[in-house]
Amino acid sequence: MISDVQRAVLPDDVIDAYPLSGMQAGMFYHMMLAPDSNIYHCTGTSHICLDHKLNQVLFNEAVQELVAHHEILRTGFDLHNAFQPIQCVHEHAVLP
Repeated sequence: MISDVQRAVLPDDVIDAYPLSGMQAGMFYHMMLAPDSNIYHCTGTSHICLDHKLNQVLFNEAVQELVAHHEILRTGFDLHNAFQPIQCVHEHAVLP
């Protein structure tokens, strides 16, 4: 969905790329207009009570498996390499 010229400037690990949707472009515009604003920075947290200690290794492996399986979890925004902001699907993404 992007031109060959745009694709040529993207990192090698990008396997697909898309233009921003109209809503995403509008949000990006407002973010650039007021960079110190947090209007679109929405975060939420949840507290989960477990009866047993969480096996962090297995949990991380499960989440990494989800990331490997679902492209949307490997998709981010490239604001610098293309001629306009685009969404890039990376071949791999590793959890920190």
